[in-house]
Amino acid sequence: MINGLGDLFFPRYCMICERTLSSSTNILCKQCEINLPYTNFEKDLHNPLFQAFWGRSRVEFAASAFYFRSGENLQHLIHLLKYRHRPDIGLFLGKIIGQLILKSENFNNIDYIIPVPLHNQRLRRRGYNQSEEIAYGISEILNIEVLPNILFRSRYNVTQTHKKHYERWENVDGIFDLRDYDFLVNKNILLVDDVFTTGSTLEACVAPLNKVLGLKVFVFVVGYTSSK
Repeated sequence: MINGLGDLFFPRYCMICERTLSSSTNILCKQCEINLPYTNFEKDLHNPLFQAFWGRSRVEFAASAFYFRSGENLQHLIHLLKYRHRPDIGLFLGKIIGQLILKSENFNNIDYIIPVPLHNQRLRRRGYNQSEEIAYGISEILNIEVLPNILFRSRYNVTQTHKKHYERWENVDGIFDLRDYDFLVNKNILLVDDVFTTGSTLEACVAPLNKVLGLKVFVFVVGYTSSK
């Protein structure tokens, strides 16, 4: 009854088509959610995101929920998540990823979820880590613990947004480390981020993880940058 009264006096609208949302939905209407550009990478052992790691980083499998294209709806959602204080969008997108993982045979026996960390300076400015919000959304579906602090940025780096391919690599080289290497021995972890562009940030995260004995790294991101 309380939810019904709230919807009556403070109706919520789909962030894409602006239709009034039902009480069971917070971000998108079902039609707009269905129309997001799903990749189906989670079912494809030869998907291009996973191939981007081949010969460069030791990753068991990698996938993306959606294609990320300039000017399209997913870019709008990610912008709101990162720059307009909408952490609830991260939870929403994480829950979608969680459902995709449940239907995939390529993410087995995950022990922990680790979000790509923000430096404390950027975290204070934004108020939250968007990748951590996505991780908590996944956790709600899979009931797997999130480790938000075990991987950390050892130094601050400027934004990657306007950098060219090689500059992105230089910008993140060696900036991540682990607080506890022994804790992750022989574990399977899911590394989570918002958007994959060149893969430089994720590879920099994987570097210290690959030093842990017996650790298997799986990767899932919300968006894969594509011109298709």
